[in-house]
Amino acid sequence: MIKRIIRYLKGKPRVAIRYQFQMESEGIIVYIVSDWAGDMETRKSTSGGVVCRGSHTISWWCKLQSNIALSSCEAELNAALKGAVEGLNVQRLAAALGDELTLELRTDASAARGVILRQGVGKVRHLQVKQLWLQENVAAGELTIVKIPRAENCSDALTHPWGAHDLPFWEAMGICFIPTKTNNSSQDQSTSPSADAPW
Repeated sequence: MIKRIIRYLKGKPRVAIRYQFQMESEGIIVYIVSDWAGDMETRKSTSGGVVCRGSHTISWWCKLQSNIALSSCEAELNAALKGAVEGLNVQRLAAALGDELTLELRTDASAARGVILRQGVGKVRHLQVKQLWLQENVAAGELTIVKIPRAENCSDALTHPWGAHDLPFWEAMGICFIPTKTNNSSQDQSTSPSADAPW
């Protein structure tokens, strides 16, 4: 197995993000996801997110949440909060450069989206101030939140070890391999991730 991994790395040692030409996009899209209680030692959840403008990836993150979430809904709310903060930072940077952009959060979590779209804690008594802040920003029109299928949420690849089943998410993020030069070819060309990965 080790030899197989070394042979694979020797052929494809570099990974890059491809930025292909695209028409001017209307706004910023933030994909968000969480893995509830995924850390086996602490039972903390992991937040993952990708910030894009059109098909171009601007940034991404994979971070263990600071507090233990009492439900998958709370874990998704924490991930949504992180995504909103990252998206608003990019939006305000663009505004400072004279580019007014909309901001849209995309998640596959129905429960978290329902909590964000209403006002107040409702039955979720342990809802914290930071989640209420998110509700207020959505209500004020600073950003929108949209439910998407899990298969379209590229941030899903950021909360677990990567495998061949994550190839569509890699491609959605623009990730590609840059193979080394060989004796048969002197060109350095980028290729999309392929299913010949060692895992």
